[in-house]
Parts: sequence; C-alpha cells; structure tokens
Amino acid sequence: MKNYYTVLGLSERATDEQIKQAYRMLAKRYHPDLHPGDPECARKFAMVNEAMEHIGDPASRKEYEAARIAEQKQAQAAAAQAQAQARAQAQARAQAAAAQARAQAARPAGGMYAGTAAGAASIINDTYRKGYNEGFAAAQQSFNASQNATAKSWQASAESWQKEAETRRRDLENMRRELDNLRRELDIARQHIADAEANTRRTEASLRVQTQATEDAKRRYEAEVASSAAMKETYEGKMQELENRINTEREARRFSDGDKVRLSREVTRLKEENDNLRAKLGEWEAYGESEEEDEELSAITDEWHLKIKDYKKRFKDTYYDTLGVTVWATKPEIDAAYAKTLKKLRGKENETLKTQKAEEAYKVLTDDGVRKQYNSVLGISEEEIETLRREQRDYESAQIRIEEKADANDRAAYIDELSGRAEEGDSEAAFTLGAMCLAGEEVPKDEMEAVRWFTLGAANGSTDALYHLGLCYLNGEGVNADPTRGVELIKAAAYRGNEAANVFMREAESKT
Repeated sequence: MKNYYTVLGLSERATDEQIKQAYRMLAKRYHPDLHPGDPECARKFAMVNEAMEHIGDPASRKEYEAARIAEQKQAQAAAAQAQAQARAQAQARAQAAAAQARAQAARPAGGMYAGTAAGAASIINDTYRKGYNEGFAAAQQSFNASQNATAKSWQASAESWQKEAETRRRDLENMRRELDNLRRELDIARQHIADAEANTRRTEASLRVQTQATEDAKRRYEAEVASSAAMKETYEGKMQELENRINTEREARRFSDGDKVRLSREVTRLKEENDNLRAKLGEWEAYGESEEEDEELSAITDEWHLKIKDYKKRFKDTYYDTLGVTVWATKPEIDAAYAKTLKKLRGKENETLKTQKAEEAYKVLTDDGVRKQYNSVLGISEEEIETLRREQRDYESAQIRIEEKADANDRAAYIDELSGRAEEGDSEAAFTLGAMCLAGEEVPKDEMEAVRWFTLGAANGSTDALYHLGLCYLNGEGVNADPTRGVELIKAAAYRGNEAANVFMREAESKT
C-alpha cells in the first residue's frame, strides 16, 4: 500500500490542517493549466489528488490507517502461519522416520545392537533425531524463504518510499529557497510601499495647498463677478440716463453742434466702457471654466492613482507582479516588461530561479486562453479589464490636457513678462513681441500690434525693431504703405550698424 504521507512530504503524525496546507501548495505547483504538455507534472498532480482522497479528511484518513494496520497484521499472520507449517512438517517427518526405524528394528539383522532392546531403542532415537533435524531444516528453509519474500516486498516498498521522500525533500528545499526569495522581495516591496505612502502624503499636502489656492481664486472670481455686476448696473443706469437725455433733447429739437459732439463722445466712451466690461466678464467666465476643467482633470488623476494603488495591492504576489505589469496590460506591454525584467536580473542573486519564475509568468500571460483561466482564478473578468483600459485612456487624455494647459500658462506668463519689460523700456523685449505678433508665433497674428511694439522698441534704441518697422512701412503691414518712410527707417537702422539693414541697402543700390 502506498504511503500517502510521503507523497505530501509529511510525517504520519501530521495534523489535518498541515495535510490541507501541503495539498494546496502542491496542487497549485503541479496544476496542468500552469504546465500544459508536461506529463511529469500531470503525474505528480494525480498522485497529490489521490493522497488527498485517502487522508484529506478524518473519516477517509481513519479508513486508510485501518487498512495499513490490517495489511501489517496480515503480513505478521502469514509469517506465523509459515513458521507453524514448518514446525508441523518437521514433526511429521520425525514421526515418519521413527516409524521406519521401528520397522527396521523388528526385522532381524546383524550388527552391534541386533536382537536387543537397547539396539532397537538406539536406532529409533537416531532415526527420530535425523528425521526431526531434516524436517526442521526443511521447515526452517521454507520459513526463511517466506521471510525473505516478505522482506523483499517491504524493502521494495521502503525504497519506493525513500525515493519519493527524497523527491519531496528536494521539493521542500526548493520551496524553502523560494520562500526566502519571496521574503526578501516582500521586504523590498514593503520599502517601496513605504516610499509610495510617503510620496502620497506629500502629494496630498500639495493637493491641499492647491485646493486652498483654487478656493481663494474662486472667491476672488466671485468678488470680481459681483463687482462686474455692479459695474454693469451702473452702466445700464448711465445708458438709461443718456437715453432719457437724448429723448429730452429730441423733444426740444435744439441740438447744437457742440451738443452733438459731446453726446457722440459720451456714447463712444460708454460703448468702450461696455466693451471693456464685456471683455472682462468674458475673461472671468473663461477663467471660471478653466478652473472647473482643472478640478475635473485633477479628480480624474487622483482617482486613477488611487485605483492603481488598489490594484497593485490586490494582485500582489501574482504573475502580473512578477513582471511588474498591471492586470490590464496589453501583450506589447507584457513583452516589453518581460525583456526589461530579464535584463534587470542579469548578474543578480538567484538569477536562475527568478528568471524561471519570470519565464513561467510570461508563458501564462501571453497565452490568451491560459491568461483567461488565470484571471478567472484571480477573480477578475474580461469586462472589468476593458473598463480599466478605457479609464487608463481617459487618464492619459487628461494628462495631455494638463500638459497643454501648463504650456499655455507658461506661454502666457512669458508674454506677460515680455510685455512688462517692454513697457519699462526693454528694447529687445519690445522687438521680440513685435516679431511674434507679425509672424503669429506664440500669439495670434496681429500686424498693427507688431507695428506698435516695433515703434516702442525703436524708440528705446533697438536697431532690429527699427529695421522691421521700416519693412512694415514698405510692405504695408499694420500701417498704410509708405515706401519713402520705410526706406528712411531702414537707412537709419543701417547707419546705426544693423547688419540686416546694411544688406538690404546694398542689394537695393545694386539693383539701381
């Protein structure tokens, strides 16, 4: 009978809980789904299941123990029976020899003891001993043969158990080494988690600061809106007052030229004030929409980061964790992670064992059918994976939008800085702004604004601004075309040492 304790790598004194733990570990290790086409793993998996059927629960284990005891008692009974049969055979042979001796003693014969009672008794005793010894030797030989056969059977079973125990011992050593590696990886993972939690705390502190700043900006926006509403009411009151005055003067029909000019200027001023107010309201509305978009993008980012952290914890110590990929990773992402993992393991401690583990993980995750089965064991469906991939795309779109807004804010800050410097007399800043407005780079194309910045830069001593202002007059960009004025400005720039203006003048003179 097989020793199922040895199959599970346990002693006969193992508890029911130890048996269940050993079965779960070995069943997971040799499961055919993880080793397709491997007959040795399939054989071991079948042996583990067979052992569990016999000793996996108290009732079947009790039956198995009873069967083992009965087998041992049966072997002992067979040995005792063989010994009794040998003794009986020896006694029967001794009795037959004695009878034969009596018969010989009854016949007349010569010799030392012939015709005497002492001779007959001596012959009988000698013959009895001889028969007994021969019978006992034959019985002993039969008993020894039976014992040898039983011993050989037990020896074969013991050798089989010993081989299986050696296999289990090697598996146990491998598992111990793997457990040590997993403990070291667990320590590293715990350190990573501690670092991630520290980063999370810093991020949360930064988000609180940003949230406070957003709330302050919102309060300022609401105050500006309230102020704008008051300005609008004032404007409407003035417009109503103006309309009343116009109606009054129309009724009187006494409009002088001075009154017309004054009223026209007042109307123009009010229109400009209204336009400015509308522009300011538009700016604040755009600002409010931008703030709302920022909050939405921030919420998407925070939610995705929390989800990433949750899923990493949920699928820790799985094949996904071995390759460092998410459970929704695509095959190209798994290929790249596998190559990166192998490169990282080169020359490291336990390289062979970790490489085998990575290869096993890669084999499972790149086979669609096996991966589906594995995901089912982990408790995640294909629908959940597709939802996560869609959320990842939303997160990536949000990051692109955040970067775009950051770039736009940087550009706006740069333009504001240039404008401030130009207004303070920085001629190069004025020239840069003019070139940007003329070319439509970083800012909308505006030739009239370009002429304004070129004029300011030239007034503050920039020969580049003076040269480009001359080109604007020549080409009619932002001003009415005036070639004479343009040439005068370019000559002035050349006289002050501007290289581009000098080249322009030389080319113009060569053509004439």
